[in-house]
Amino acid sequence: MHRLIYYVFIFFLILITHLGSCADTTSVISIVEEDNNLDSNDISNTILTTKTTTTPTIIIESSVEDIVEDIAEDTVDKVTESTTTITTTTIINEKQVKNFLTEYSINVNLSSLSLSNVIFNSYLNDLLVLVLSEHEILLINKTDGTLRNHFKYAHIIPVNQQKEQSNFLVIFDDNTQELWILNSTHQENPKIHFKPKQIYIFSSANNLWIAETSDEVGLYTSQNSGIDWKQVEQSSSSSVLGWSNKAQAVVIIQHSRYIKLLDITTDNIIPILNDVSSTKLFSRYLLTKQSNDAIVTGHVNNLADEIFRPLPKRLQSQGNFYCAIEDINTQDLLLLFITDNRLTENNETILSTCNLISYTKQGLFNLSNINCESINNDNSLKPIECSREQIPFYQVHGLSKSVFLANIAPEATTVVSFDGGITWNKTHYECNKMINCPNNVSVVIKSLSSSNAAPGIVVGKASDGVNEYVAISPNGGRLWRLSLKGNGYLTALSNPNALIVTIPNPNQQSTNHSYLYSTDYGRSWHSGTFSNETSFQILSLIANDNNIFHILTLNNENQLNLIQLDFNLLIVEQCARHQLKEWSLHGACINGSKLFYKRRISGSHCLDNASHVRIEPCACTLSDFQCSSDYRRSKDGICLPKSHYIFTQDCTCNDNSTLLTKRRGYIKSINSQCNNGIENYLSDVQITRRDPNHPNFFVYGIDSRTKKSIVEIHTNDFDDNIDDDDNDDDDDDDDNEVVIQNTTWFIDETYEITGLVFDENGKQVYIAVEHDESSIIYSIGKNLRQQNRDTKRLTFDSNNELYKSTDEHIEYITLDKLAQNLYVLIRNKKTQQQTIFILNIRTHKRRTIIKNQRIQPSIILVDPIKTNLYWISHNSPLTLNIGNLQGQIKKYIRLSSIDSNLSYISYDSVTHEIIFVINSTIYGLNTLDYHHHVPRIIYEHSSIIQNPLFIHPILYFTHQNNNTDSSAIHLQSVDILAKSFAKKITKFKNFNSLKLFVDMAPSIPISSTIINHCTNNPCSDLCIPLEHGRFRCLCSDDAR
Repeated sequence: MHRLIYYVFIFFLILITHLGSCADTTSVISIVEEDNNLDSNDISNTILTTKTTTTPTIIIESSVEDIVEDIAEDTVDKVTESTTTITTTTIINEKQVKNFLTEYSINVNLSSLSLSNVIFNSYLNDLLVLVLSEHEILLINKTDGTLRNHFKYAHIIPVNQQKEQSNFLVIFDDNTQELWILNSTHQENPKIHFKPKQIYIFSSANNLWIAETSDEVGLYTSQNSGIDWKQVEQSSSSSVLGWSNKAQAVVIIQHSRYIKLLDITTDNIIPILNDVSSTKLFSRYLLTKQSNDAIVTGHVNNLADEIFRPLPKRLQSQGNFYCAIEDINTQDLLLLFITDNRLTENNETILSTCNLISYTKQGLFNLSNINCESINNDNSLKPIECSREQIPFYQVHGLSKSVFLANIAPEATTVVSFDGGITWNKTHYECNKMINCPNNVSVVIKSLSSSNAAPGIVVGKASDGVNEYVAISPNGGRLWRLSLKGNGYLTALSNPNALIVTIPNPNQQSTNHSYLYSTDYGRSWHSGTFSNETSFQILSLIANDNNIFHILTLNNENQLNLIQLDFNLLIVEQCARHQLKEWSLHGACINGSKLFYKRRISGSHCLDNASHVRIEPCACTLSDFQCSSDYRRSKDGICLPKSHYIFTQDCTCNDNSTLLTKRRGYIKSINSQCNNGIENYLSDVQITRRDPNHPNFFVYGIDSRTKKSIVEIHTNDFDDNIDDDDNDDDDDDDDNEVVIQNTTWFIDETYEITGLVFDENGKQVYIAVEHDESSIIYSIGKNLRQQNRDTKRLTFDSNNELYKSTDEHIEYITLDKLAQNLYVLIRNKKTQQQTIFILNIRTHKRRTIIKNQRIQPSIILVDPIKTNLYWISHNSPLTLNIGNLQGQIKKYIRLSSIDSNLSYISYDSVTHEIIFVINSTIYGLNTLDYHHHVPRIIYEHSSIIQNPLFIHPILYFTHQNNNTDSSAIHLQSVDILAKSFAKKITKFKNFNSLKLFVDMAPSIPISSTIINHCTNNPCSDLCIPLEHGRFRCLCSDDAR
């Protein structure tokens, strides 16, 4: 045994010796505690990274979230095409379950002659309401079917949605002039002297009740919950629109033409808008159509100030406004526009279309070609709020994120959006073994029903144009299960257990009727029957919130009966853990959290609460932050100061300090529960103050007189005065020496500088040169002091070589200052292939990370804060590559709007934007939210931008004035935040062309929330910083 152990030890010793002393760490070394709670995006990134490393030519165009979504879509497609749902039918003998089915006779002499328009509903906890066609109302006890009240002629008075309808009921008895007010605890029936048409209750106004009258004689108010009422003077012909919190007034419309504010304390009525054709007060906006067809809007908080605005021009061009609906989650307005028929140049008719567009989200919500065949284009008498009968559009209830369903033309195809209307996808369908899924099926939008108590579960009908199907979706409308083919089903959903009951052929007269119920959202059905000695038909089916269903029947003797199905007595099993699975809204983060709901698996004959939710915090994104009051949201989603003056003053500094504190303008939303993510990147930061007397700019080019290469070093103000330094006898290695401003250095003709980067922390400059067919990187003191400085000649010492090669040409170098890693872009002189490698300054170890690239422009960007590496691939279209600092690609973004003339990119470490220069235009691309793939235009110059250099917030560039002096190079600058105009800075009078224009004092923001453990030199070869304070040790190319 000891000998075996000895041989095993020797084997591993030989193996380690063969592989070398260095090996890449196979897993990320975790330093901070938060790394133990990585989300699914981190896992997906790792998988994609591995794939990219193995096959470098694979292009990943989508983000991790998009790829996960695509996988989910593919899975649904495969299930729909190849899977047949196994539907089990269990015959229940209800006699074995005591009191499961109970039948009550409703003993009442009806005055109504017709029962064709029966309304049967559930109110309060113990009351059923039956409304017959001639305003005859029955109140029935749920427990025993006995009649509580019988109103021969009465009306249910609508109450605004601020009161829960299920626990509140108001009935006006026309015969006794009594107002019956019923809630879950008591009832009142005061006599009143007016006939109410609708009652509004405003809890924010001390429970003020205000009633409209049927004869429009005026408005009435009550301060004691509807017991006593008084008439508001001068309120004839008035209707209530809503309540304005800021104005502390009721918004009314009088004579169908004038919008006014009613002060509830003084009863004063103040006009605010005239000449109204139709109007609607939504939660945030008052939307009004005037008699001249102009549409105006006013924010509910600004009504007292009479601030009304026409629709933005971008909306006015969409067609003729028809109606509007409101997003119940965001309270945004969705406006429906109808375009006119028009002829093309070839006399072809383009039919009108109906388009639903967001009022506030600009282009982020756009549903084109919604199916609106039933709409009458004459909208003169139509209400301004869309109804479900007008447009096939539905918002799923119970979900914190807005989920929409719609039918689009020309084939009424059903589409669904899970991101608030930004993207739309076709819904999918699944059928049981008794039904072949039809080809052209769509959901009947107006039949849909969902509830806050059962989030994401939608019940309704689907149609193929001939037959209808019971349609149920357990996942917000993405996948629909079709069953029970026919045209006469009644279906009800009991919450929160999401128990579904349906009854076929309800209008058929029969002594036996069947019912079906499903505990797994329509995947399988169980059936039962109920019978009577006389034939009967079913009038209505309703469900309570406690698994009890009520069926209203009418026999051939015109006798009403009530059947109760109590599934609490039939299904006594509570779901075990193995019978449940979790469902979330496709991993969507809502207010910084992912919500996971319980769903019963197929075949589970049990009950559970579908409203129970598990909350998991998400990584923070830009949507979890708002802009502070003096900042605004740009088109690509970042916060920018509203005025440049605010930004220039938006810093704090001490005269004795070299640091400035800059605000970024982000405030975390109160409701957001996110953590980590980009949160640390949005906090206030400190940046190094640029010393105006210190050399800040390195200019390299051709001398206009000698035609030889020279270097000039300029201060921040580009002072033209040149001081003589001949009397300076300081030691050559003194890093604290103050260099004279605008010093000119000459360079040996055999040297050509190809790249240069400064290290502010290490007081070093790293220069890449071409010399004697070799590419060399030198390390030189930052002050560029040489022993032969009297001649002001820039020389290079072979003792300071960091890298040398004869096969490659160095095109660009940049520096990760925190980890002391140089990133070098080289081009093979024979193959012309480009490669990126890392060169550690401390160990001089080299590691190749990216091969076989076509990078144009020849620039690579290092973001040490977010630990990202950026470069542009010269494809068609151009592609922005985003990788981590060890070269593993995390995402590709195809810049379809960017042409091949892109000449410059830089990174703004304050706003986290990538700055592009294309011809004469400056662009910005948000790196905090990759859903904004379209760069925003920052500034457009009058001529081509040359030799750009970005130092936040200034972009410097040169311009040669060909009209005067062809050799004069003018330096200009533009503030990308002010964006007013470019101003002239100075003239490079010694140059006729520039090769390099580099910042000598670059700095990165300093934040206490950013941790970089590579600064402690934990690795033998190379240390690579990763996100959230992690790092990875890599071996050099020689050790692998």
